[in-house]
Amino acid sequence: MHKNFKTTLLIFILLSAFAESSIAAEWVSVAASDETKVFVDVQSLQRTGQKVKAWTQWGYKTPHEVADSKPIKTFLLEKSLVVFRCDKRTVAFLNTTQYAERDSPSTVVSQITREDTPSLQYNGVAPGSLGAITLNFVCEATAAKKR
Repeated sequence: MHKNFKTTLLIFILLSAFAESSIAAEWVSVAASDETKVFVDVQSLQRTGQKVKAWTQWGYKTPHEVADSKPIKTFLLEKSLVVFRCDKRTVAFLNTTQYAERDSPSTVVSQITREDTPSLQYNGVAPGSLGAITLNFVCEATAAKKR
């Protein structure tokens, strides 16, 4: 009985490690400027028609202010679940979390969550911007998967 327990425990540990590694984020650098680095979690890419959902991560060199915060709060890292509309070149944010630290995000300073409904507000991206480069990446990466 003791041997079977050890074997079962070992199998459980190995399966847990495998399951955890298969769902772990795989952040790929897609755009950068002197001030900002943008990453996309390629494991999170989900395409439905012309829409692609993906987690993005924007890291900033200098602190950015949280909108409408009183007292003023700042963040250096922002992770967002974004819906990209490839055909219309627009984006909408479903979940955005802003962190005080960039390299070891643990202190959340702001979080916003929206539902993916027909009334979700989409905004255009400026040509040549980091947002446009990110949109191009997710749309092209998922178009290649469709082929």
